[in-house]
Amino acid sequence: MTDNFADTPRTITEIKAERAHDGTLWTARDVVVAWLRDYDKGKIKDCNTVLLIYDHKEEDDKASVTSFYQRSRSTIELLGTVSKVQHLIARGSCEH
Repeated sequence: MTDNFADTPRTITEIKAERAHDGTLWTARDVVVAWLRDYDKGKIKDCNTVLLIYDHKEEDDKASVTSFYQRSRSTIELLGTVSKVQHLIARGSCEH
């Protein structure tokens, strides 16, 4: 296990998803590791808001549950960030 992801190599899936500008190609793990790599390399500085949203099945596989982790200075800032991301997704942008 590592506490620093700065030297973690990019996966083939991550490279393919970025080249295709297609978020559906990413695995959940690739998304988290890519963010940690950029954070540990110092590419992400003064990170005011972080929101990790995931949808998963309950253990009985009957219900879908949406859960999240967040870090923000305020609820207003968090909601503003979510609105900005909604706009970028609707526009077809693949920023990260």
